[in-house]
Amino acid sequence: MNLAKETWQEMLPKIETEVTTIAFDLWIKTLEPLDVEDDKLILLAPTETSRDTINRTLRPIITRILTSINPLLSDITLLIPSEVEEMGGDLAEMIEKFTLDGISKSPSIFDEVKLRWLNGEYVKALSDEEF
Repeated sequence: MNLAKETWQEMLPKIETEVTTIAFDLWIKTLEPLDVEDDKLILLAPTETSRDTINRTLRPIITRILTSINPLLSDITLLIPSEVEEMGGDLAEMIEKFTLDGISKSPSIFDEVKLRWLNGEYVKALSDEEF
């Protein structure tokens, strides 16, 4: 497991005790640890709204817990999928970083909101001719 994932897994239970269940389920559980860069933990937020809400309301809690777990890390950077693609994230790199850590045995839940968001991202990526 890489440093970002290890740090994030250690942070989750502490964050869960400091935010409401709704905030944890809606905003925190949807974040994916990507990397550690300089003194920042890089997290992937599923949507721009999610990123903005976390930056506005939960960032102080997350950064405080981050520094308590790893004093060498002092901040977070929240990215959305389109920003990761712009930074040159490619499929081979994602496959290399993929692990089964954090995958539960409980059944999956159909999430229509996430489906609509994902479909919107796909449509935005289409060229005029493809659309």
